[in-house]
Amino acid sequence: MKTFIFDLDDTLIWTNIAYNSAHIKFLSFLIDALGPKAPSVVEMSKTFEELDMEAAEKQGFVKERFPRSMQETYKKLCERAGASVDEKNLRRAYEIGLTVFDENCWQKRGLVEGAQETLDFLLSKGDDLVLCTKGDERIQKRKVEVTGLDKWFKQVYVFNNKTYKELLKVSKGRHNPWKVGNSLRSDVVPAIKAGIGVIYIPCETWAFEKVSEVPEGKVLKLEKLSEIKEIYDAL
Repeated sequence: MKTFIFDLDDTLIWTNIAYNSAHIKFLSFLIDALGPKAPSVVEMSKTFEELDMEAAEKQGFVKERFPRSMQETYKKLCERAGASVDEKNLRRAYEIGLTVFDENCWQKRGLVEGAQETLDFLLSKGDDLVLCTKGDERIQKRKVEVTGLDKWFKQVYVFNNKTYKELLKVSKGRHNPWKVGNSLRSDVVPAIKAGIGVIYIPCETWAFEKVSEVPEGKVLKLEKLSEIKEIYDAL
């Protein structure tokens, strides 16, 4: 028997695509809102990324972070351009940020390719499946319900952030635990520090999840989720 501690976003369901889409809508909104006073797209994007990363460091992954970062970006750019802040535009910036929580989009995108067959395979082996994700608890658990992942996961842990301490709590006392995820910062590094194996399936994500250095540890890098079946006996 083995234990597989899965990440949720961009490991089992596609999430970054929703944030990229909202980001593009927000940049278009800023161009319309600021008109000739709008700086370059690169500068607007950089300002938003800096403010959103700063908010993530301070607040963690609460639901309000992303839409409020868009509001703060709009206000910051207005200040730089000497333009007045329009309350209607502030509300619109917030609304754009909320689009990443559209349940219809979660359902439409469904699971990552190979997720269903892989999870079915692991259950058929009698393995322990655990979901360990970060973010707003209500939002993350709703994603699990909407995408049907509750069929495989009866144990769901949601943290405002994921560090090795949280992973230690989840993995303690479990037989042959493996962390499965796409993020170096939130999946790979915490698992190595917690002393458990990692199945790393890279997926493009935002700057916050990137790290400059990864400590040595038991890390298996795969191209896709379904490859877990191919390496299963060696785990």
